[in-house]
Amino acid sequence: MIDTSTTEEQYEILDENGNKTGEVLPKSVVHDRELLHGCVLVWIYNNLGEVLLQLRAKDKKLFPGVWDASVAGHISAGETPLQSAVREVEEEIGIKVNPAELTQVDFVINVIPLLPDKIHPELCWVYIFHLELDPRELTIQKSELSAVKMQLISEIQAQRKQPNADETFAAHTPRIYDKPFNEIEKILADLS
Repeated sequence: MIDTSTTEEQYEILDENGNKTGEVLPKSVVHDRELLHGCVLVWIYNNLGEVLLQLRAKDKKLFPGVWDASVAGHISAGETPLQSAVREVEEEIGIKVNPAELTQVDFVINVIPLLPDKIHPELCWVYIFHLELDPRELTIQKSELSAVKMQLISEIQAQRKQPNADETFAAHTPRIYDKPFNEIEKILADLS
């Protein structure tokens, strides 16, 4: 049962296959106990081979002040991954998206450091979304991100190979970048 008496976000605990265990806990408990829970990442791309990057707010616990996927967020209790992706796109960058426009390209375990002595295990549903946009026209959620920009996939991949790349980009498992970028490049190659 989902506890609606608290304002703290509630997450469903998952097994390694993404199945719900039936346990629903507040965000703080999930993070403190290092329990596996769901997240979504959405990569928005254009015809030039650029993706939208978000600069995470400096006060975020995970990856403060670094560039991340176009949209990133946790799956709230009671939501499907697709519902969460649609909600997060609207909340973080102000775009209403039709669920049919999002293409799931991956489902991957992403274990990241939370604090020096903690890990943050997530099951990430990764989506891509084609949209020609001007990032200056987006309405960004200031509590989550401080800026957005378009950048070529090839430039991102080259920068991620540099020493200390985790000071520039969110230190996800490499597949979080590689799989969607490969899918986007295939789609764009087929169009040309």
